[in-house]
Amino acid sequence: MRVWPLILLSFVIAGCSSEKPSESSLEPAATPAQGDTASFQSAIDDAIFASLPFNRPQTLEDLQERLGKPLSIKTVQVVNRHTFEKDAMHQLIYPDLTLDLYETTGNREVTLVDVQVTGNQWTLPSRIQIGRTREDVLRVLGKPARESASEWTYDAVEGGYMNTVSFKFEDDKVVSMSWHFDID
Repeated sequence: MRVWPLILLSFVIAGCSSEKPSESSLEPAATPAQGDTASFQSAIDDAIFASLPFNRPQTLEDLQERLGKPLSIKTVQVVNRHTFEKDAMHQLIYPDLTLDLYETTGNREVTLVDVQVTGNQWTLPSRIQIGRTREDVLRVLGKPARESASEWTYDAVEGGYMNTVSFKFEDDKVVSMSWHFDID
């Protein structure tokens, strides 16, 4: 079972705190060894998703009931490659939060595909928040899989799916955090 998207969605539903973690909470539990891929990915998962309450929405309506009405919703029809039915991709835009969800026609269940957080209205229970420094991210997660001057990306493989979390920087501070979850 793919838990990354479900756990992240639970943070969004549960998180509406403006609290920032203290500097001392930025220390990683254990520094992952870059050569030990499983430990490294586990450390990334733990640092971002540790101690999340789990309460998974089943439908788009359930999600909106918990998060409130979005500023906007964009929906496009897509063909399900397994059933050839028309499913839907929804983009829900909230202040400082964008969610991309895949909804299956048959059971109307939603799956999280992409999340972008640009403000601290939606906080993570982890030690990384908008406004933290590049050094804070490095200290907590270690060296990224891919990096440029303005963005770092970390990979985590779960059940054969490649999931990513990316941090965009301006003036060496986190201005955006994005997750992408592969779906089948």
